[in-house]
Amino acid sequence: STFFYFANQQNEINLWLVTASLSTGLVSGASAIVTAHELGHKKPKSMGWFLDRILLLSVHYTHFTTEHNHNHHKWVATKKDSASAKVDEGVWSFWIRTIPGQFISSVNIHNSKGRTGLSNPSYQGLLLQIILILSLFILPNGLSVIFGWIIASVIAILTLEYVNYIRHWGLRREVNERQTHLHSWNTESRCSRLSLLELTRHSDHHLKAST
Repeated sequence: STFFYFANQQNEINLWLVTASLSTGLVSGASAIVTAHELGHKKPKSMGWFLDRILLLSVHYTHFTTEHNHNHHKWVATKKDSASAKVDEGVWSFWIRTIPGQFISSVNIHNSKGRTGLSNPSYQGLLLQIILILSLFILPNGLSVIFGWIIASVIAILTLEYVNYIRHWGLRREVNERQTHLHSWNTESRCSRLSLLELTRHSDHHLKAST
C-alpha cells in the first residue's frame, strides 16, 4: 500500500519510481510469492488458501498455485514440467520458456476438469488483473502507478522463477520414474534460508509438500 501511495505521488516516471519498483519487486518475490507458495499448499477454501490468491494477485501471477500444485509437484524433473530447467539451459531462456509455459499448463489443468473458456479460473485471473490495471487510470497519476506495479510484478516473478531455476537445474527423471530427494537441489545458505522461508530445503518440500 505504501508503494502505491508513493507511485501515485509521482507526476512522471522517474528514477525514484524505478528504484521503488525494483526494491518492491525484490521484496515481493519473497514476501508475496514465496509466502503464497507455502499458503497454496493449504486446504482449499481455508484462510491460508484465500491469502495465497490475494498475494499472487498483487504480483500478477494468479495461476501459479494451480500449475505448481497440480503439474510441477507431479511432474518435477520430467519433460512435462516447464518449471524444471534443463542442464544446457541458461536462466534467460528458462524465463522465456517457463513463464508462458506455466500459464498454459494452468489453463490446460482447468480445461481437463471441464472449466473451459471464461469459466477457466486462469483466464478469469488474467482478466481480473487487466481490469485492475485499467482501473488505475482513474487515479491522478495512474500511469505512474501502473508502470511501477508492472515493474515490481515482473521483478517478483523473475525472482521466483530464478529460485525455480536453481532448485531443479539439470535434474531429470523419466515420466514413469519415481520421484526421490535426488530430483531437487538443496542449499544450507543461512541468508537464502531466512529470506526464502526455508524454501531452499527443496527436496523435503517436494516429498512432503503439505509440511
